[in-house]
Formats: sequence, C-alpha cells, structure tokens
Amino acid sequence: MEKSLYYILRTARKQSGVAFAFCGVSQTKPNHSFGPALRNAYIIHIVLNGTGMLRVDDTVYFLEKNDCFVIQPDDSAEYRSSAGNPWTYCWLGFTASDPAEYLSAIGYTPSKHAFRVTSALPFLSLLTECFSYTDGSVKSELKLNAITFEVLFRLANNRVPLDSSSSIRPLSEMIVKAMRYIDEHYGDGITAAGVAEYLHVDRSYLSREFHAANDMTMKEYIDHIRIGKASDLLSMTDMSVAEIAKRCGYGSAEVFSRNFKTSQDTSPLRYRQLRATTNNDLEIDIDFLKIGRASCRERV
Repeated sequence: MEKSLYYILRTARKQSGVAFAFCGVSQTKPNHSFGPALRNAYIIHIVLNGTGMLRVDDTVYFLEKNDCFVIQPDDSAEYRSSAGNPWTYCWLGFTASDPAEYLSAIGYTPSKHAFRVTSALPFLSLLTECFSYTDGSVKSELKLNAITFEVLFRLANNRVPLDSSSSIRPLSEMIVKAMRYIDEHYGDGITAAGVAEYLHVDRSYLSREFHAANDMTMKEYIDHIRIGKASDLLSMTDMSVAEIAKRCGYGSAEVFSRNFKTSQDTSPLRYRQLRATTNNDLEIDIDFLKIGRASCRERV
C-alpha cells in the first residue's frame, strides 16, 4: 500500500533568501506517478531505496538509491516509480528570492536535473525532524528554515557525479510527440493504434521504441495517465464517478471503477473518502519511517 507523510507550511512570513515551504516522505506503489504538473516551489527529491524515472521535456533520468532530482516551479515534469522495485523518497520544497547560486551549489543546472549523494539516509533523518516543528510559531519557522539550509549545505558537500551513460537518456522526437499526444488526449478514448496513426508510423515499431524508452507499454502509459488525472479529480473536485470516467476517456463508470481499483487497491469513492479524511497525514502511523533507524544516525 502506498504511504506518505508530509507537512506544508501554510502561512510563511515574507523574508529574503531561502524559506521552507513543505517536506515529506513517500513509499510508493509500482508505477506510481506524479505529473506532468507545474509546481509553486523548488522541490528536491532524494531517493532512499528502489528505482524510478524522471521525465523533464525530452530527457528521461533513470534513478536509484542515493540519486536526487530537482524540479523548478516552471518545469512540467513527471516522475514515476518502477514496476518491479518502486522507490521510497523524501522531498523538500522551498522558495528563494535568488535560487540560482543555491541550486548550482548542489549540482543542478537547467540542463541537468539529477545528481547523486554519497548517502541518502541522513537526509531522511533531517527531514523527519521537521515534523516536530508544525505549530506555526516563529520559532518553529526559524527551525524549519534552518533545516532547509542544512539540507542544501549537506547536498552541496556530498554530491557526486551521476553516471550519465546509464542514468540519463534523451528521448527521440517520435517518443516525445507520442507522450505529448497521450498527455493532451487521454480523455478522448485514444488507443496505442490511434497514437501510431496520428504519428504516421508503424504501430509495432512505435510500441517497441516506446517500451524501450519508458519501461512500460503505450497502453500502460495511457492507463496510468488516466488514473492519475482521475485521482486528482477525485481529490480536488466533487464531480461524480461517472463524470470523471467520461472526462478521463473511459467508456463507462463500471470500466473506470474496475481499472481504478486494480491500480489503487480501492474504489474511487473510497479513495475520495480517504483523501478527504487524511489531510492531517501527520497522524498516520507509517512504519517505513523506521527504515534503518541506526543507519539514519550516520553523518555525512
């Protein structure tokens, strides 16, 4: 079962420099994805274990334990856990009046979104400390900002080069066009054959190249885009299940509900109820935070 713990600072006071915005840790299910979406803060993700992929524009990064990636507010990025070894990662969101120098110090450039650290576990220890400072006081906000600076400092001191030959893979123009077409038309009842017809290429050839580039078939990709969009609509709107099914390209509410339950291990209505009642995720008992408690004490 997928689990997440997070904290969002709702009313940050205006200040110069770097300021904490939110943080969290997630243990994901196979093929769990987030995006494509735009964010309102700079977000650093640190992979604790497992594997996954990050797609930004026409580049895909295949990432594993101790890898990190950064998403800027204007990046339309998608990231997804692998099917066989889904990742667990922690993240930190922050705002900054002049972020370029901070991002450069930790190894980020506009053309290189990922880097590696010598060990990810100390960052889990740092970020889970944030959950002791959630009362909204000035003292707590100062501490959260201090933790943010400490994370950036440790990232700058402990980053190592990412093996670009195995981790970074540019996507071909054909695959980029296929993914964009699916992202824009998932609600139109499209199929893998329809995507190939739109691109005027052989379906078998496109299917092979798509699977090689994304580690999933076009049908799986279409399904996970639809389920992801449906999850957002269930969480953020009061649309009926039938309306969401139609909006996301399903022929009927029954087919949608069946596919959704297969993917999310719960029905659409139950998912909506769970999302409505777990806004205070700080109360969730997440056993995976016990990951290597002794190891979390190691210092970088």
